[in-house]
Amino acid sequence: MAPGEQGGGEQGQQGQQGSGGQGGGAPPPAGDSGGKGDEGKSKDQPSAEDLAAHLAEERKARKDLEAKLSKLEKERMTDQEKAVAEAKAAGRSEALAAAGKRLAAAEFKAAAAGRFTDPAAALELVDLTKYVGEDGEPDAKAIAAAVEKLAAGLAPAAPANGKVQSGPRGNGETNTSEDGWLRESITRG
Repeated sequence: MAPGEQGGGEQGQQGQQGSGGQGGGAPPPAGDSGGKGDEGKSKDQPSAEDLAAHLAEERKARKDLEAKLSKLEKERMTDQEKAVAEAKAAGRSEALAAAGKRLAAAEFKAAAAGRFTDPAAALELVDLTKYVGEDGEPDAKAIAAAVEKLAAGLAPAAPANGKVQSGPRGNGETNTSEDGWLRESITRG
């Protein structure tokens, strides 16, 4: 990139920003209250949907440009530099996966609180890597759905206040031995 190209682009952007009517620049046209009339809205302002669509387009374009830049940088690298870059990328993805797994475990425990008697034990049965994206962020909605699915097949968790609900337990049969109720409760789990 030539030295004149970098400075010219920045000056052009600064010139555009400086003439917007904020902090100096040209005063607003006559009859215009500086955007404060009509509750701060004008007919020329885009809607939230338009802005969201434009933002999505900009993000996609940025991602494409970053991919092209990365490709060009890789082409200019020596073999040793390529090996170092690959090792860095592998380490970064491994770190993101590990951190994402910890975040997913925390999300799972939070979603399972009050639904399972032992959320940590239920956590051991779930493969959390399915719920972590490439960016290392857990998918909270998918985790909540998994907890919901697991909880649907289980008995409700014990009350948090430590009180036991009143009423008969079991299948209605009575055990005649003195310690039969204990054996029966242990085998039920």
